[in-house]
Amino acid sequence: MPIKYYFMRNVAFALLVLVFSSCSTPKNMVYFSDTESFMGREIANSYINTIQKDDLLSITVESKTPELAVPFNQIVATANSASLKNREYGYLVNSEGNIVFPILGRMKVEGLKYSELSSIIEQRIMDGGYINDPTVNVRLLNYKIAVLGEVKTPGVKTIESERITLFDALSLAGDLTIYGKRENISIIREENGVRELARVDISSGDIFTSPYYYLHPNDIVYVEPNKKQQRQSTSNQYLLPSILSGTSLLVTIITLLTR
Repeated sequence: MPIKYYFMRNVAFALLVLVFSSCSTPKNMVYFSDTESFMGREIANSYINTIQKDDLLSITVESKTPELAVPFNQIVATANSASLKNREYGYLVNSEGNIVFPILGRMKVEGLKYSELSSIIEQRIMDGGYINDPTVNVRLLNYKIAVLGEVKTPGVKTIESERITLFDALSLAGDLTIYGKRENISIIREENGVRELARVDISSGDIFTSPYYYLHPNDIVYVEPNKKQQRQSTSNQYLLPSILSGTSLLVTIITLLTR
C-alpha cells in the first residue's frame, strides 16, 4: 500500500474518532428506578388548593328557575361581526383578599377552598331569600405554572383542569432533555405571602408522597442541567470550531493526497 494512502487512512480515522466521540450521546436516565418502594402503596390525597390574592375566579350561580340566577352571574353579550357571543368575566381577588360579588357585595375569600366559597355563597343567597335552590360553581381562570431549564419546550403553561401533577407539567413542557437532573428538580412556590423552594427527585418513588407532587397555581418548576451539560455549554464555543477545523483539515489532506 502506498505510504500516502496509509497516512491518509490513519489521519482520517483519528479525526473521525475525535468528531464522533465529542458528539456522543449520554446514557438515558430513567424515572421510578425503585418501583418496589411505591407499588401497592395507598394514594395520598394531598391535593388542596386555596384561593390566593390575584386569583381570577369564575363564579356561576344556577337554579331550577334560571331567571332568578341571572343577577348573580357576571355575563355580558358582546357583538363580534354578525354573530353574538357570550364572554365570561372573572372576579379578581384583590390585595386584601376580597372580591365584590353581585348583590351580596364584598366578600373575604382568601384562604378558602373553592368548595367552601361555593357553600358560603349558596347559604347567603338562600338566607337573603333570593333563590331557594342555588348551585354555585367556583373555578380558577388564571391557573398557570412555569416550567424552565432542561426541558424541551420551557415556558408558562396554562392549566385547564383544577389540578396538575409535577409529571403533568413536565409532559406539557415536552419532558426533560437527556441533560436534565431528574434527582434534583426545584419547585418555587409562594403561599400566604411566603416564598419557599423545595427540591424533589423524580427518579425515586418517594415523589408520589411528596407535598410537591401536586403543583399549585403560579408554581415555578426548574430542571437543572447536569454537570456534563454545564461543561458542554461552556466549551461549545471552543469545541465546534475545533470540529469544523478538523473536518476541513481532513478534506484538505484527502484532496492533496489524491491528486
